[in-house]
Amino acid sequence: MANPLQRQEKGVRPIFYCLIVTTKQSFTLLSASQFEKTYLRHIFYAN
Repeated sequence: MANPLQRQEKGVRPIFYCLIVTTKQSFTLLSASQFEKTYLRHIFYAN
């Protein structure tokens, strides 16, 4: 018989994986938008 704890871990792992992926994506989007803002600001002030 399978250990109930192992079965639970199998169900929890994909959730954690999804959370990590979503967090990474949102952080990437955040830093990208921040970069765009500063980059555009530099262009704006340069002209």
